[in-house]
Amino acid sequence: MTTFLILLGAAIVAISLWDILLCALGAGQSGAISLAIARFGFKRIRSFGHTRIAHRICGPVTMAWLGGVWIIMVAFGWSLIFFATTRSLETTKGLPAASFGDSLSYAGHLLSTLGGGYATPAGTGWSLISVITGVTGMLVLTLAVSFVFSTTQAAAQGRAVMALAEVFPPGSDEFTGQFLPQLSSYVAQVKSIPFALFYSTARPERRLPRGIYRLWHDDRLTEDQRRALRIILHEFPGLEGVPPEKFDDTLLHWAKRHDLCPQDMTGRA
Repeated sequence: MTTFLILLGAAIVAISLWDILLCALGAGQSGAISLAIARFGFKRIRSFGHTRIAHRICGPVTMAWLGGVWIIMVAFGWSLIFFATTRSLETTKGLPAASFGDSLSYAGHLLSTLGGGYATPAGTGWSLISVITGVTGMLVLTLAVSFVFSTTQAAAQGRAVMALAEVFPPGSDEFTGQFLPQLSSYVAQVKSIPFALFYSTARPERRLPRGIYRLWHDDRLTEDQRRALRIILHEFPGLEGVPPEKFDDTLLHWAKRHDLCPQDMTGRA
């Protein structure tokens, strides 16, 4: 049982850290576990419908939910490792910290970089493992801050891009020369940080990806603009490699996946 718990805890920590690293540093890819966690949290917010508060909080709440799950996963993994043996930790009175709650409290203190609380490692080996746990906490906190900052920056750029679609409407030369390059830059950013798509805004005309789908169906688009727009949209996560005959349906499904009220989306959003 001791070996099993240590291996299970180490696996949870390793998988969690790898997923976090992919989200924070992986160019062009994100952790599958984190995406599933974020989508689960986003779906819960859909119960608020098209309210101003829902559109304002959906992004921050989804990111806070994801960050909380990251911490819980890493803390749980380290807790299993410390709980595997009864002599891994000692209380300040020299007694073994035998409960799982003791191990969880100790791991939580280390991950928060506050120290080990009322427990101390029982031996040099466990002391070295505690150091690794503390380093893990600093790594997770640093990556989480960087991840949230990059995500909010991408979300802000998305709203700016939708504003440009009004300034340079489809059919105009500026749409081709000004808007499409900005959209391409935004799509490249979202490809690395797809979590930005879970952000919304109280202003309907600035909402993504519903606005992207609405733009795709704008009758003012010229054939060249529509062809260029399709090439750019193909770079969005979830739209890569979609054949032309299935692009419209796939785009609608993709837009619904990131919308607070997908049930009211029609062929024209």
